[in-house]
Amino acid sequence: DYGGTMFGMEYLGDVGVRQVNVHRTANGYTLVGATSALPVSVTREFDSTLPNINFILKPSSDVVIRLDAAKVTARPPLSSTGVGVTLFPVTNTGSAGNPDLKPYAATQYDASFEWYFAQASMLSVALFKKDVSAFTRIIQVSEDHPEAPNNTNGQTTYLVNRPVNGAQGTVNGFEIDYQHALSFLPTPFDEFGFVGNFTYV
Repeated sequence: DYGGTMFGMEYLGDVGVRQVNVHRTANGYTLVGATSALPVSVTREFDSTLPNINFILKPSSDVVIRLDAAKVTARPPLSSTGVGVTLFPVTNTGSAGNPDLKPYAATQYDASFEWYFAQASMLSVALFKKDVSAFTRIIQVSEDHPEAPNNTNGQTTYLVNRPVNGAQGTVNGFEIDYQHALSFLPTPFDEFGFVGNFTYV
């Protein structure tokens, strides 16, 4: 944590770092021929160092400016990291997981201006940007699966949907928030309020 005064304005914030270590093992079976199944196990490890910094400036008692930057990560759904393959011989299509799938990863930046113009009331405008270095997308791959059971049409080539990691994605946008407590109205209407939000991405 840190804080102080700059040009007569109060400022505060914090700096931190987080270390994330992921050890993931995907277990399943692969078909050999139409009747045999062999166990398959794939282990992957991912390490991420995630720094972050938050800075808050208070030009006055009712105005707050926030600046934030952080590296973030999130694990993909376990259903996307399996080793199994599901095949549909009638349409020669299928779906599968990807045990090599990396966690989501991004560097994100946020800046906001907040005006607290009355008790429990606020108007804010925020800008955000995310540089995404690893995300998940689905691609269709042509694969040969002669071991598929019930392959009555004699075709062994399947179009299989698999998740893979994309790279160099970008998310930009802005957000406007308005909250107004209607405390100036007579009882019992002074307990009501209004909240509105608009986000463009």
